[in-house]
Amino acid sequence: MPEWSRSIQLVSRDRNRIAIQSDVLGAATLGIGNMICLTGYHQSLMGYPESANVYDIDSVQMIAVIQGMNAQQSLLNGEHIEGDFAMTVGAVANPYMRPLPLNIMKVAKKVQAGATFIQTQAIFDLEPLTEWLDAAKKEGITDKAAILAGVMPLESAEEAGKLLSTFTDYVIPDRVVERMRDAGDAAAQKKEGLAICTEIIAKLKATEGIKGVHILSGGREAVVPELMTAAGLS
Repeated sequence: MPEWSRSIQLVSRDRNRIAIQSDVLGAATLGIGNMICLTGYHQSLMGYPESANVYDIDSVQMIAVIQGMNAQQSLLNGEHIEGDFAMTVGAVANPYMRPLPLNIMKVAKKVQAGATFIQTQAIFDLEPLTEWLDAAKKEGITDKAAILAGVMPLESAEEAGKLLSTFTDYVIPDRVVERMRDAGDAAAQKKEGLAICTEIIAKLKATEGIKGVHILSGGREAVVPELMTAAGLS
């Protein structure tokens, strides 16, 4: 399993293939050994609607580029990479996206391109995840790549609502939002969000096909040690 402390995410939304290779080489120089490849949210969802996008290559092509750098020890233009270069490449998946066959097809392409681990979107409902895992197993994806389930400690019912209204790929059941709201004030809701996340991690530990979890902190890294302790991950 890749070390989360030595991983970096790279999006192709605002980089061309030259910049991507440069970023990958820079990351390797800093000792980062794991690269998660994403196409990236549209810039309008990131607070910069006036920004031009690039999308020179997508996440599948980015995976292939980096694996080519691994195999050939060279850049796309044939220039040799000085020194030892090695990068473990991963990708992302959203188990909730339907239709399921197209979802699995896209993940399979990422694995075929060279992704050795797959990080999922934040999991709040395990039933669709189980269905997705079954399909991934049949396709042989779980034999070729480690599936790391995403988990997110929600801070409030309001945060859950904002995620649902802003990002179409978040699926947070009504029962989770109601449980957060019923917890009480801000401090109580934050505590409840941590408890919900801890319960989800416990269920994920018992789910066949899941090799680990990755914590989406939402920019609140201080909560990570507390969550890891509560979930028995530290």
